[in-house]
Amino acid sequence: MKILTLNCHTTTECDSKKQMAAIVDVIVSEKITSFCLQEVKQERTGRIVDHSVLKKLSFIEAQEGEVQIRESNFAFLLQKELRKVKSNFSWTWADSYEEDEANIGLAIFSKISFSAVKTKMLTRDLVHKGRCKRRSVAVCLENSQVLVNVHFSEQYNQFLLEWGNLIKWIKEIKKENVLFVMGDFNIDAESNRIGYKKLCEYFQDTYMAALSRGDGLTVRGAVKGGRIVR
Repeated sequence: MKILTLNCHTTTECDSKKQMAAIVDVIVSEKITSFCLQEVKQERTGRIVDHSVLKKLSFIEAQEGEVQIRESNFAFLLQKELRKVKSNFSWTWADSYEEDEANIGLAIFSKISFSAVKTKMLTRDLVHKGRCKRRSVAVCLENSQVLVNVHFSEQYNQFLLEWGNLIKWIKEIKKENVLFVMGDFNIDAESNRIGYKKLCEYFQDTYMAALSRGDGLTVRGAVKGGRIVR
């Protein structure tokens, strides 16, 4: 299985059509099997996509029930573009937090059919609002593998809270399955060694385990919108 994870930064991206075309090109050219996207935006108002349309596009809703998909949803539009190039994926999207007039969420796509979709709020509703809210989404695949998509807060103390809640949840859903945690951890593997080691207490870094690998970081240090991490 060939997997990919990408923070789309759809709230700051100037040319979403160009960005979407680039994503489709990578998915097709690299023969990606499954991928996770973070910061996947939809406007909080606008036309809601009918369930019959979503079903035709292989959308699988979370068991807990989520925010309805609107026509502006980046993952919905991406799936339509993938269909145009005969690339067939099952997919899901879950709202994570609100920013301005948009819902920002997490999406998972896979060529392997889904057996279940689950979500977990990693922060407390009454305490954490707006961008401070964080949710994780997990997909159980029919080959018994589990994909978990995350986008943690930049503040380290907040990260520790979210990470602890994620680990508790993963213990409930993992069982004997092979599980991949993908996403934007907001932990710099070079400058925050303590945070990075905490991640490796529970999981193997696939970058370190790879037989062939590149530099590891696309950009070093702070960048607009957060940090680029491995």
